[in-house]
Amino acid sequence: MQKGRLILHAPGVHIGGGLVILKELLSKINTTTTVICIDERAVDILQDISFLKISIIKHTIFGRIKAEYNLRKLFRNGDTLLCFHGLPPLFINYGNIVVYEQNRLHIESTSLTRYPIKTRIRLHVERGIC
Repeated sequence: MQKGRLILHAPGVHIGGGLVILKELLSKINTTTTVICIDERAVDILQDISFLKISIIKHTIFGRIKAEYNLRKLFRNGDTLLCFHGLPPLFINYGNIVVYEQNRLHIESTSLTRYPIKTRIRLHVERGIC
């Protein structure tokens, strides 16, 4: 029986600890069974990933929604999905899904008033999804 693929879904991951961990993981993966869905801002930062099957995600709300829809079409039973952006997939509710939660703002109940309004809205929505 053929083993499923590893799909790395990393919209919004382009700086900080998430990027450091993503780089390390990419240096250790099996390239024949891995697909990466990556934020367009990280493409130039992640060097030498041309050997992977890559799907580039535009950094817009519509880009994210499109990426979620494409992820649903890409994901098959037997695959393992690793969500690097701290949120579960919107359209997939089966299979091996691992959500790597690294954003404390998703799980803490601290006030978001010091953030710009656009960021506050996004974080409120993301908290609701988590």
